[in-house]
Amino acid sequence: MGGAGLRAPATAPGWLQEFAREVEAWSAAQQRGPQTLSAFSRTAMPLAADHPFALVAVADGAGNRHVAVSNGTAWYYLDGTAV
Repeated sequence: MGGAGLRAPATAPGWLQEFAREVEAWSAAQQRGPQTLSAFSRTAMPLAADHPFALVAVADGAGNRHVAVSNGTAWYYLDGTAV
C-alpha cells in the first residue's frame, strides 16, 4: 500500500479503523514473504501476450525447469529456453 498506508477517515467507526490497520499489516506481510506462483501445465499456459513480464510455475517443466517468464510474445524458462 505504499508510503502513507491504508487509513480510514477519522470519522469512521472504530471497527473500520481497526480493519484498515489489519489490512495494512496483512499487505505488508504479503510483500515480505515468499510469493506463490500460479501453476500451469505446458499445454495449458495462459497467453503470453496477456501477461508480459509475468512469472508462472510450470507443473510439468522439462529438464527440471519449473519457472517461466513471459516476454509478451512467448513463455521462456529462466535459462532462455522456450517452454
